[in-house]
Amino acid sequence: MNSSYGKKNPLNTVINMMYDFFKRLGFNIVFGKEIETYYNNFTALNIEDKSFITLDDATFYIEDDLLLRSHLSPIWIRQMSKKSYPLAFIEIGKVYRCDSKGSLFRPMFYQAEGVILDKGIHFSDLKGIMELFVQYIFNCKREMTFQPYWHAFTCPSVKIDVSCICNYDTNCPYCRGNNLVNICTAGMIDRNILNECGYDSDISGICFGLGPSRLIQLVENVSNIQELYENNIVCF
Repeated sequence: MNSSYGKKNPLNTVINMMYDFFKRLGFNIVFGKEIETYYNNFTALNIEDKSFITLDDATFYIEDDLLLRSHLSPIWIRQMSKKSYPLAFIEIGKVYRCDSKGSLFRPMFYQAEGVILDKGIHFSDLKGIMELFVQYIFNCKREMTFQPYWHAFTCPSVKIDVSCICNYDTNCPYCRGNNLVNICTAGMIDRNILNECGYDSDISGICFGLGPSRLIQLVENVSNIQELYENNIVCF
Protein backbone atom coordinates (compact mmCIF):
# COMPACT_ATOMS: atom_id res chain seq x y z
CA MET A 1 0.00 0.00 0.00
CA ASN A 2 1.36 3.42 -0.94
CA SER A 3 1.98 5.36 2.26
CA SER A 4 2.55 8.76 0.62
CA TYR A 5 0.21 11.55 1.61
CA GLY A 6 -1.27 14.20 -0.60
CA LYS A 7 -0.75 17.90 -0.03
CA LYS A 8 -2.01 21.16 -1.44
CA ASN A 9 -0.91 22.27 -4.85
CA PRO A 10 1.54 25.19 -4.30
CA LEU A 11 -0.67 27.32 -6.52
CA ASN A 12 -3.57 26.95 -4.08
CA THR A 13 -1.23 27.74 -1.20
CA VAL A 14 -0.08 31.05 -2.66
CA ILE A 15 -3.66 31.98 -3.64
CA ASN A 16 -4.77 31.44 -0.03
CA MET A 17 -1.84 33.56 1.14
CA MET A 18 -2.94 36.35 -1.18
CA TYR A 19 -6.52 36.20 0.05
CA ASP A 20 -5.30 36.30 3.65
CA PHE A 21 -3.09 39.33 3.02
CA PHE A 22 -5.67 41.42 1.21
CA LYS A 23 -8.48 40.54 3.61
CA ARG A 24 -6.31 41.90 6.42
CA LEU A 25 -6.07 45.18 4.51
CA GLY A 26 -9.87 45.36 4.27
CA PHE A 27 -10.35 44.14 0.68
CA ASN A 28 -13.54 42.28 -0.14
CA ILE A 29 -13.23 39.02 -2.10
CA VAL A 30 -15.39 39.00 -5.23
CA PHE A 31 -16.01 36.46 -7.97
CA GLY A 32 -16.81 37.22 -11.58
CA LYS A 33 -18.16 35.28 -14.53
CA GLU A 34 -15.81 33.17 -16.65
CA ILE A 35 -18.06 33.78 -19.67
CA GLU A 36 -18.16 37.52 -20.32
CA THR A 37 -19.56 40.01 -22.80
CA TYR A 38 -17.37 41.77 -25.34
CA TYR A 39 -18.37 45.08 -23.76
CA ASN A 40 -17.24 44.15 -20.24
CA ASN A 41 -14.08 42.41 -21.41
CA PHE A 42 -12.93 45.05 -23.89
CA THR A 43 -15.01 48.14 -24.69
CA ALA A 44 -15.69 49.37 -21.15
CA LEU A 45 -12.03 48.83 -20.29
CA ASN A 46 -10.71 51.29 -22.85
CA ILE A 47 -9.55 48.57 -25.29
CA GLU A 48 -10.05 49.49 -28.92
CA ASP A 49 -11.79 47.18 -31.39
CA LYS A 50 -9.39 45.09 -33.48
CA SER A 51 -6.51 45.49 -31.04
CA PHE A 52 -4.48 42.28 -30.81
CA ILE A 53 -6.17 40.88 -27.70
CA THR A 54 -9.65 41.20 -29.25
CA LEU A 55 -8.80 39.03 -32.27
CA ASP A 56 -9.81 35.39 -32.68
CA ASP A 57 -6.23 34.15 -32.39
CA ALA A 58 -5.87 35.74 -28.94
CA THR A 59 -9.32 35.24 -27.37
CA PHE A 60 -11.72 32.29 -27.17
CA TYR A 61 -15.09 33.40 -28.57
CA ILE A 62 -18.31 31.52 -27.89
CA GLU A 63 -20.50 33.88 -29.92
CA ASP A 64 -19.86 37.30 -31.44
CA ASP A 65 -20.61 39.04 -28.15
CA LEU A 66 -19.69 36.25 -25.68
CA LEU A 67 -16.23 34.99 -24.84
CA LEU A 68 -14.13 33.32 -22.19
CA ARG A 69 -12.72 36.19 -20.18
CA SER A 70 -9.14 36.99 -21.17
CA HIS A 71 -8.43 38.83 -17.92
CA LEU A 72 -10.19 39.53 -14.62
CA SER A 73 -10.78 43.22 -15.28
CA PRO A 74 -14.45 42.77 -16.33
CA ILE A 75 -15.15 42.42 -12.62
CA TRP A 76 -14.23 46.10 -12.29
CA ILE A 77 -17.08 47.03 -14.58
CA ARG A 78 -19.56 44.82 -12.74
CA GLN A 79 -18.53 46.23 -9.36
CA MET A 80 -18.18 49.84 -10.48
CA SER A 81 -21.48 49.84 -12.37
CA LYS A 82 -23.11 50.12 -8.93
CA LYS A 83 -21.57 53.63 -8.77
CA SER A 84 -20.83 53.17 -5.07
CA TYR A 85 -17.65 54.00 -3.17
CA PRO A 86 -15.42 53.42 -1.35
CA LEU A 87 -14.61 50.12 -3.04
CA ALA A 88 -11.73 47.77 -2.23
CA PHE A 89 -11.93 44.30 -3.74
CA ILE A 90 -9.80 41.51 -5.14
CA GLU A 91 -10.58 38.56 -7.37
CA ILE A 92 -8.37 35.56 -8.08
CA GLY A 93 -9.56 33.25 -10.82
CA LYS A 94 -9.08 31.56 -14.16
CA VAL A 95 -8.61 33.44 -17.42
CA TYR A 96 -8.33 32.10 -20.96
CA ARG A 97 -6.11 33.06 -23.87
CA CYS A 98 -5.01 31.39 -27.09
CA ASP A 99 -1.38 31.19 -26.02
CA SER A 100 0.95 28.42 -27.10
CA LYS A 101 1.53 25.78 -24.47
CA GLY A 102 5.03 26.19 -23.07
CA SER A 103 6.95 26.87 -19.88
CA LEU A 104 5.61 30.44 -19.62
CA PHE A 105 2.13 30.27 -21.22
CA ARG A 106 -0.93 28.07 -21.36
CA PRO A 107 -4.54 28.53 -22.59
CA MET A 108 -5.89 28.68 -19.01
CA PHE A 109 -4.09 30.25 -16.10
CA TYR A 110 -4.80 32.17 -12.90
CA GLN A 111 -4.72 35.92 -12.38
CA ALA A 112 -5.35 38.18 -9.41
CA GLU A 113 -6.67 41.71 -9.76
CA GLY A 114 -7.38 44.26 -7.07
CA VAL A 115 -9.01 47.68 -7.07
CA ILE A 116 -9.37 50.53 -4.58
CA LEU A 117 -11.75 53.34 -5.48
CA ASP A 118 -12.53 56.40 -3.36
CA LYS A 119 -11.91 60.11 -2.97
CA GLY A 120 -8.26 61.01 -2.50
CA ILE A 121 -6.68 57.78 -3.73
CA HIS A 122 -3.10 58.34 -4.92
CA PHE A 123 -0.25 56.40 -6.51
CA SER A 124 1.52 56.36 -3.15
CA ASP A 125 -1.28 54.11 -1.82
CA LEU A 126 -0.47 51.58 -4.55
CA LYS A 127 3.25 51.72 -3.82
CA GLY A 128 2.75 51.11 -0.10
CA ILE A 129 0.44 48.13 -0.66
CA MET A 130 2.81 46.49 -3.13
CA GLU A 131 5.82 46.90 -0.83
CA LEU A 132 3.93 45.24 2.02
CA PHE A 133 2.69 42.47 -0.25
CA VAL A 134 6.15 41.57 -1.56
CA GLN A 135 7.54 41.45 1.96
CA TYR A 136 4.65 39.19 3.03
CA ILE A 137 4.83 36.75 0.11
CA PHE A 138 8.60 36.32 0.12
CA ASN A 139 8.95 36.60 3.89
CA CYS A 140 11.80 39.06 3.44
CA LYS A 141 12.71 42.37 1.91
CA ARG A 142 13.36 42.29 -1.83
CA GLU A 143 14.51 45.03 -4.11
CA MET A 144 11.56 46.47 -6.03
CA THR A 145 11.48 48.67 -9.10
CA PHE A 146 8.54 50.61 -10.54
CA GLN A 147 9.07 51.23 -14.25
CA PRO A 148 6.83 53.19 -16.66
CA TYR A 149 4.57 50.95 -18.71
CA TRP A 150 1.61 51.20 -21.07
CA HIS A 151 -1.72 49.63 -20.25
CA ALA A 152 -5.18 50.36 -21.65
CA PHE A 153 -6.77 50.23 -18.19
CA THR A 154 -4.48 52.61 -16.33
CA CYS A 155 -2.80 56.00 -16.61
CA PRO A 156 -0.14 56.39 -15.39
CA SER A 157 0.87 52.73 -15.56
CA VAL A 158 3.82 50.82 -14.15
CA LYS A 159 5.27 47.36 -14.14
CA ILE A 160 6.66 46.12 -10.85
CA ASP A 161 9.77 43.96 -10.75
CA VAL A 162 11.43 42.25 -7.79
CA SER A 163 15.02 41.11 -7.40
CA CYS A 164 15.76 37.53 -8.41
CA ILE A 165 17.64 35.03 -6.22
CA CYS A 166 20.01 33.95 -9.00
CA ASN A 167 22.66 36.66 -8.50
CA TYR A 168 22.78 37.64 -12.18
CA ASP A 169 23.01 34.09 -13.54
CA THR A 170 22.52 34.33 -17.33
CA ASN A 171 21.01 30.82 -17.32
CA CYS A 172 18.26 31.79 -14.87
CA PRO A 173 14.84 30.90 -16.42
CA TYR A 174 13.16 33.85 -14.67
CA CYS A 175 15.38 36.91 -15.19
CA ARG A 176 17.87 35.79 -17.90
CA GLY A 177 20.64 37.35 -15.84
CA ASN A 178 19.31 40.89 -15.31
CA ASN A 179 18.31 40.01 -11.71
CA LEU A 180 14.80 41.47 -11.99
CA VAL A 181 11.54 39.55 -12.48
CA ASN A 182 8.20 41.14 -13.35
CA ILE A 183 5.41 40.17 -10.95
CA CYS A 184 2.77 42.86 -11.45
CA THR A 185 1.33 45.58 -13.66
CA ALA A 186 -0.50 48.39 -11.93
CA GLY A 187 -1.46 52.05 -11.98
CA MET A 188 -4.15 54.65 -11.54
CA ILE A 189 -7.47 53.64 -13.11
CA ASP A 190 -7.83 55.42 -16.42
CA ARG A 191 -10.23 58.40 -16.27
CA ASN A 192 -12.10 57.09 -19.34
CA ILE A 193 -13.11 53.96 -17.41
CA LEU A 194 -14.30 55.98 -14.41
CA ASN A 195 -16.31 58.23 -16.72
CA GLU A 196 -17.80 55.20 -18.49
CA CYS A 197 -18.98 53.90 -15.10
CA GLY A 198 -20.49 57.27 -14.13
CA TYR A 199 -18.07 58.44 -11.44
CA ASP A 200 -17.47 62.14 -10.77
CA SER A 201 -14.05 63.71 -11.25
CA ASP A 202 -13.29 63.73 -7.51
CA ILE A 203 -13.23 59.90 -7.45
CA SER A 204 -9.96 58.16 -8.28
CA GLY A 205 -8.67 54.63 -8.01
CA ILE A 206 -5.72 52.29 -8.17
CA CYS A 207 -5.57 48.77 -9.54
CA PHE A 208 -3.05 45.98 -9.88
CA GLY A 209 -2.77 42.64 -11.63
CA LEU A 210 -0.69 39.78 -10.24
CA GLY A 211 0.14 36.32 -11.52
CA PRO A 212 -0.08 33.66 -8.77
CA SER A 213 1.80 31.22 -11.01
CA ARG A 214 4.74 33.60 -11.36
CA LEU A 215 4.82 34.16 -7.59
CA ILE A 216 4.93 30.46 -6.80
CA GLN A 217 7.64 29.98 -9.42
CA LEU A 218 9.83 32.42 -7.50
CA VAL A 219 8.89 31.17 -4.02
CA GLU A 220 9.25 27.43 -4.77
CA ASN A 221 11.78 27.66 -7.65
CA VAL A 222 9.45 25.97 -10.17
CA SER A 223 11.08 26.38 -13.57
CA ASN A 224 8.17 25.09 -15.69
CA ILE A 225 4.79 26.65 -15.04
CA GLN A 226 3.06 23.58 -16.54
CA GLU A 227 4.00 21.57 -13.46
CA LEU A 228 1.53 23.63 -11.44
CA TYR A 229 -1.34 22.30 -13.57
CA GLU A 230 -0.33 18.69 -14.20
CA ASN A 231 -1.42 15.64 -12.19
CA ASN A 232 2.14 14.58 -11.42
CA ILE A 233 2.58 13.73 -7.73
CA VAL A 234 6.37 13.77 -7.95
CA CYS A 235 6.60 17.42 -9.01
CA PHE A 236 6.47 18.88 -5.51
